[in-house]
Amino acid sequence: MVKEQINRLLSDEFAAAVEGNLGRDPLQIALDGRVADAAAVASQVKYLQRAQTKLPTWYSARCLLPALAFEQSSSEASAARKRYSGRVAVDLTCGLGVDAYFLARNFEHVIALERDEFLAAVARENFRRLGVPNVQIINTSTEDFLASPERFVASMPVHFADSMSANFVHSPEAFDTSSRPSDAKFAPPFDLVYADPDRRSADGRKLVLLQDCSPDIMALLPDIERVAKRLVVKLSPLFDVGEVFRVFGGTGGSNGWLRGDAGGRENGISTGRRVRAEVVSVGGECKEIVAEVDFCVEGMRCDASISAFEIIPDEVVVDPTESRGEPVAGLAIHRTGSTIGPKIGSAVAAGAQAAHRGESIDGLSVDSGEPIAVFADCVRGSDGTVSEYLNESDCVRRLHPDRTVAAVMVGLGEPDLVFEENVAEADCPKNGDPFEPDRYKWLIVPDVSLQKSRLARRYFAALNARTGGAKVWIDSDNGYGFATRRPGVIMGKSIEIQSITPFDPKSLKRELKAGKGLNIEIHRRNFPLTSAELARALGVGKHKSGSSTLSVAFTSASGGLWQIMLADRFGSVE
Repeated sequence: MVKEQINRLLSDEFAAAVEGNLGRDPLQIALDGRVADAAAVASQVKYLQRAQTKLPTWYSARCLLPALAFEQSSSEASAARKRYSGRVAVDLTCGLGVDAYFLARNFEHVIALERDEFLAAVARENFRRLGVPNVQIINTSTEDFLASPERFVASMPVHFADSMSANFVHSPEAFDTSSRPSDAKFAPPFDLVYADPDRRSADGRKLVLLQDCSPDIMALLPDIERVAKRLVVKLSPLFDVGEVFRVFGGTGGSNGWLRGDAGGRENGISTGRRVRAEVVSVGGECKEIVAEVDFCVEGMRCDASISAFEIIPDEVVVDPTESRGEPVAGLAIHRTGSTIGPKIGSAVAAGAQAAHRGESIDGLSVDSGEPIAVFADCVRGSDGTVSEYLNESDCVRRLHPDRTVAAVMVGLGEPDLVFEENVAEADCPKNGDPFEPDRYKWLIVPDVSLQKSRLARRYFAALNARTGGAKVWIDSDNGYGFATRRPGVIMGKSIEIQSITPFDPKSLKRELKAGKGLNIEIHRRNFPLTSAELARALGVGKHKSGSSTLSVAFTSASGGLWQIMLADRFGSVE
């Protein structure tokens, strides 16, 4: 059946019918008895027309666009942002293949999984039309692949599997832990595992919780961690950013994000997962939230059998919770949560294999897991002994729970704007300046990526500190900002203000009535009344065609409620 479907879509007659009707209304095509296979042609025309904006590359290549796969696919604008790179990436949820296409630009090989036989065949054909040779489509489920990835890798075309072999220490036996020596070094074969879970239920309902989506990433997390250095998951735009850290939090801290105090990834290594949340907006609309989870940080060796980090002779492990201000050398052991306790000034090389087997060293007891960092710079001498420390800050990085959040405003024809910070709830900046409504001439509407990531106050605080331009007053991540002068390029919009007055629905209602049918465009942020409640309070009915429109924003600021009369409409502001 699938072969027949694909052959029909690949026929010259079907391609000619689509091309000949590309400028017509799809509904008219579907009802046109002169068009062979009218329903299929109409559907292809409909989604090719929409692809001109969402997927222009797919439009140019005249790719096959099944309806559901198109609706659920990423847009090129958001997918093209993927900056990950390496040798091998796995896309667990291929679908139309948009994400795999852009991953293929920066990875030598991409394995894309598609459980639906028809969609897998469509993806293969589309990659042929797109001229992408380094994507291997596998028709299987995520669960089956992760249960036995070596079986699928072994069955790939010879040239593809052979060129990937450098990523497999004992390929494909690297996955078979029973056949490996106990002291074998192992690097996860996949640099990146990417997933965009299906967020629609069988009856068409939108799903937000990860465990409700397909595949269930949370259930598969141990299997993914076994074979991957990094996991990237595309989440629903409705997903809460704070929930990213609760769901993907690591083993070493309450927030699950561990980093060195003064250098991050290049200088510090942690046994916990590193988690980053990214909120992406396109054209003023939140399109996706992306969770990035680092399992294996540069400098670590990951053991596939236990998902732990092996210690090699030129590295030292320090436990900052035990150091009491002194340089401490110790050894990390299994992901089961145990660590070999600290030993002042000890040589670690001699005990590396004992630690790997879970044995104690010189009678030191096995302790519960704590944040541990590995620093090659701490070691002097070829025998791995600690002969010298440059200073404590170079060797003992005090790890602490933290999290990285990024807001990304994708420009339509303009460069992307990105703001990223390591954030803790306690350090939200407070605006100490008074609110001065009579002075402000510009309303600042922070981009939805800042609002969703709860970074608006931090962004404008940083902007105010770095530039000598217009200062923006803002006291809530969910509110508006205000400025006396128009700022330059910002993550948001600037709208000229006519007046700012305390909220007074009765006077505004009288003004609307005196305007003889004047329409009102209502905008609100951080305001106790909904737009519907405001409309009722102002006696606003249906929009009157042809009449003027008054644009008003409502917000709370500095403990008061305010109505802001604007010189222009939101939609007309560049």
